[in-house]
Amino acid sequence: MDCEEDASLDVSTSRIRPLQGQAPFVANAYIDYDNKKSGTNLRLLYNAVLRNIAFVGGNGLPDIYLQPIHQLDFVGRQRVYKGLSLTLMVTNMLNWPIRWRQQQGSQKVTNFEMFPGATIWVGLAYEL
Repeated sequence: MDCEEDASLDVSTSRIRPLQGQAPFVANAYIDYDNKKSGTNLRLLYNAVLRNIAFVGGNGLPDIYLQPIHQLDFVGRQRVYKGLSLTLMVTNMLNWPIRWRQQQGSQKVTNFEMFPGATIWVGLAYEL
């Protein structure tokens, strides 16, 4: 197969673009409180991912971008009695929407949007 045939098989809309799935910036931070005497441990976690290509466009269609996502989680653990502890975890407290968009001319079209909701988890553990 020569070079001319290779070029005719390429369906990519753009050969010069960021890597698919690679966000230009990701931030993670947390605030932590730990009191060994009372057996209390609290942690608030924040995560942000900037816009990135979710699906590479082909046959003249533009790339589909995953829009920025911000997530806030909480984890708390409290010793109740000797080796017995109670844990509370709440994930995705902001319920930030997950959106995939295409740029068509000057218009941004939302292809898909979902609100995944928060998750609450409660656990009881006993350590020997």
